[in-house]
Amino acid sequence: MNITREAVKFYLKRPWLLFSRLKLYLYEKAHPDEPWLSQGSIAFLKEHLQADMKVFEWGSGRSTLWFAQRVGHVVSVEYSQEWAKIVGKMLEDKQVRKVDLFYIPLEHPKSAPTPRIYDPIPKYVAKIFDYEKESFDLVVVDGHYRLTCVEQALDWIKPGGYMLIDNSNRVPREEWWVPPNWPLVHQSSNVKTQTSIWQKPPKN
Repeated sequence: MNITREAVKFYLKRPWLLFSRLKLYLYEKAHPDEPWLSQGSIAFLKEHLQADMKVFEWGSGRSTLWFAQRVGHVVSVEYSQEWAKIVGKMLEDKQVRKVDLFYIPLEHPKSAPTPRIYDPIPKYVAKIFDYEKESFDLVVVDGHYRLTCVEQALDWIKPGGYMLIDNSNRVPREEWWVPPNWPLVHQSSNVKTQTSIWQKPPKN
């Protein structure tokens, strides 16, 4: 764990954060294959994922392999060509066949604001439209265009399925525009991220 002089000054003024950061570092060293999500959300997913589920994720990484080891199929969309190659090699090395990994570049500067509404919808977001509505048991929003990813994914989640948003503390809860009748079934944080999970109400 590399700590700069500025970081030392920061943590000396906030020793409780240094303890939390050290605790997270030790946890990640002991669990090198787990996704970069909050530990509480990982525990929630371990309890609720099933072998016949189908997952769609914006933003590939360690989560892609981790989900593939627990569910029936994973569709992963990545905007970084370099990172997509790394993840693809990881899946190949592990001989994982039940992942469809797509590299789809951004259509706007990475540093540009990402509003909820686009016209037209970026291809990165629109990839989910290649599948039938209510196809996925879990949609993971952990990449780019996050607000519009949430907006467009709602109809593609099965009744009783889940919407997971990582770094959900970046904007106030109401600005994610998850429907108010979708209960927030899990939310947890560590020093790096907050992960929130909503559940789509089952059909009556």
